[in-house]
Amino acid sequence: MKAYILLLILTISWLFTFSQKWEHVYGNPNLYEGPEDVTESYDKGYLVLGNTGYNDHGWLFKTDINGNILWEKFFGGTGQDPIFITTEQDFYGNIFVAGLMKFDEIMSTSIIFKLDQCGELLWCKTFYTENYEYCRIMELEIINDSTIICLANHHDDDDDKFIFLYSVNSLTGDLNWKKPYAISSQYPLLDGGFAVRFYLFDDLFIIAGDCYWAYPNSDTTHFYLRPFFIGIDTLFQEKWILPIGVNDSMIGQSWGAVQLSDSVMVGFGRYKHNEGGEMKNNSILIFFDKNGNELGYNGIKNSSIGNDIEGNQIGDMRWINDSLLFASVAYRYDDDYIHFCDVKTDTSATVHNIEMVDFNAGGGGLPNMIKTHDGKYVVTTGYIENNIGDLYLYKKNSDLEHDTVYPGYYNYDSLCNEQIVSNTISLGGCDIIVDIKEVSTLEEYNADKQIIHISAYPNPALSNEITLQFKNSNNFSQLELMYYDIFGKLVHKEKVYQNQGETNINIEGWNNGIYLAIVYDGNKIVGQCKFVVQ
Repeated sequence: MKAYILLLILTISWLFTFSQKWEHVYGNPNLYEGPEDVTESYDKGYLVLGNTGYNDHGWLFKTDINGNILWEKFFGGTGQDPIFITTEQDFYGNIFVAGLMKFDEIMSTSIIFKLDQCGELLWCKTFYTENYEYCRIMELEIINDSTIICLANHHDDDDDKFIFLYSVNSLTGDLNWKKPYAISSQYPLLDGGFAVRFYLFDDLFIIAGDCYWAYPNSDTTHFYLRPFFIGIDTLFQEKWILPIGVNDSMIGQSWGAVQLSDSVMVGFGRYKHNEGGEMKNNSILIFFDKNGNELGYNGIKNSSIGNDIEGNQIGDMRWINDSLLFASVAYRYDDDYIHFCDVKTDTSATVHNIEMVDFNAGGGGLPNMIKTHDGKYVVTTGYIENNIGDLYLYKKNSDLEHDTVYPGYYNYDSLCNEQIVSNTISLGGCDIIVDIKEVSTLEEYNADKQIIHISAYPNPALSNEITLQFKNSNNFSQLELMYYDIFGKLVHKEKVYQNQGETNINIEGWNNGIYLAIVYDGNKIVGQCKFVVQ
């Protein structure tokens, strides 16, 4: 009988443990934290990104599948305070975090960190220019094993706004190229744009954000805030820009987009709607095609969220199935706090189900959402209690029901051979790129890739050997290197292999004088240099 009672107690305890709601509040005593991003790790844990200490120190932590913290990293130092916005993890377990760096209370630089599989700092880069007063990286897109594309906003001293993409070498942190998009000088009705999120939908990159666009079209003395999208092909050439609702006098912002079909996207965000003679924010679903044509929009009215709601906006959204969407919606009453709710809607903006997040789970900023490996949804928002902000993370299913904790044992951080230690990462080793304007444009970078850069040393050659170094040989598969003397006579030739970095040449017996080394790609000269033999 005693054994039966013990078994019953253990069974009830087990059932209670694994029926608990999947939700967590994270915070440090007496510090104000704010959430920024969440991503699912390769081991089914989660990387959660935020900022602590009134948003002037970066905070990254890793959780298990149930949201329990495994380890955490803090970033910050005297006079150098990173503010994190976005994080990604690559196939090898390396972690990238990015945002902006404050120097002496002036927010001036974009910043990106790379941590290895064990959470150790590999490199840190700040992209600085004195001509821009405010720069920050908003999103990261891992393109391949060596390239990351960063979406960034720049503001200059005159408060002109620019949207940039950076290409960053993920192995070294070096900035390959930069390219601006939606340049106001090319669009007379555009008065600057601001980017929020960045996506790759099949063969088209989409930037979602907002811009100021003239209305009516003939009046460039008045500009109004519009939801805004930019289409970019996979060669990073701008295809189109799309301000939304110009003919309808719409005022609003877009926070992101999801793909509806092969040719149609659905943007989301907010727009101003007249309610009882007063303009109030309402959530919006925006439809546009891959050619940059606006197809219409539908709004979720405040009355669909609840009584006495003064404003609502979709902060993030994912598909449930072919017709239904899970949206994380921020809303407010007359108070100063922002609250959150989860909404199941369709493309007509009809609300099928709604679940309020606890009211004290409100805070500033946008919610962030991911769809997990098991078809569920993890959302991060702020959490306010006694005027102190923390991070709130929760997991729900497609019926907007809280998930429960997962039983069993899971192996985490298996790509690391040692236990990851929680600590503070020093920023003293961060490299500063003095002026981003000195970095190649995309066009200059592409042109440079078509050239083999050759350098010879020692030059003049005083011994029986000379070394030639190559740059960009990885871009060619059939190269041949030929050496000519001053009279144009061929004295030596050899094959240059793809990714070859240098070659050593025995010049014993060569006459003193000037020689020319030329690299051919077929019959085309793609690189050359001169050297002297003495």
